[in-house]
Amino acid sequence: MRNIHCNERIVEYKQAETLFQKNVVEPFLIKEGHTIIENSRTFKIKEFRRVVDIMSHKDGVVHATEIKLAIGGRSLEHAIGQIVLYKYILREYKILYQIVFPVSTKNDKVMSTEFIDFLKNSAGIIVL
Repeated sequence: MRNIHCNERIVEYKQAETLFQKNVVEPFLIKEGHTIIENSRTFKIKEFRRVVDIMSHKDGVVHATEIKLAIGGRSLEHAIGQIVLYKYILREYKILYQIVFPVSTKNDKVMSTEFIDFLKNSAGIIVL
């Protein structure tokens, strides 16, 4: 019974994330001048297989966007870990990596400006 409940929550979260992607993130990226190349693109290399939420193109640069609904819990760490794997799998390509969170998470105390700057300047990850 507990596993079923847990699986239902996972499905609900994924559905909510998909709705956020389709109704908010994609229109935002398009408004910012992106062309959506592909959604849910699977990349594989040796032992790793990852799915990039959105691949887009803007000003001659390909963007890989990871979407999360929350900063708290393990969502932030999971997003950063996923992007590290993307960077490894796609290391032959010039790609800008970004994480998108809902505006409602803007005031969460999890990420300081210093940490966001570190992600951008040291890890090459932009937080939107």
